[in-house]
Amino acid sequence: WSPVMNSNPNRLTLRLELALLVSIARTQDSIYQQVLEKDTPPDRSSSLYWEDVLDKLEDLALLDHAENFIPDHSSYLDDAGILKSYWTLREWYRDGLPY
Repeated sequence: WSPVMNSNPNRLTLRLELALLVSIARTQDSIYQQVLEKDTPPDRSSSLYWEDVLDKLEDLALLDHAENFIPDHSSYLDDAGILKSYWTLREWYRDGLPY
């Protein structure tokens, strides 16, 4: 844990909520694959569960941008396949682009 991260309890809350949403989305993907006997999970863009993940990711990226916080390591974002989206959001906020 970084001491900077602990300075804002909202960041920890967002990270925990995001981890929970990722877990739910992955579980739903697994159920989808088993029920439909598919080899691949559904397209993330059509999943309401992954939409919730991205909404929470936007909240985290905005908070980190506002506090100028740069995470040292984001393995849970990378493992979930959303690290690139996180950094894209950060770039948009930095450049003042609407999302």
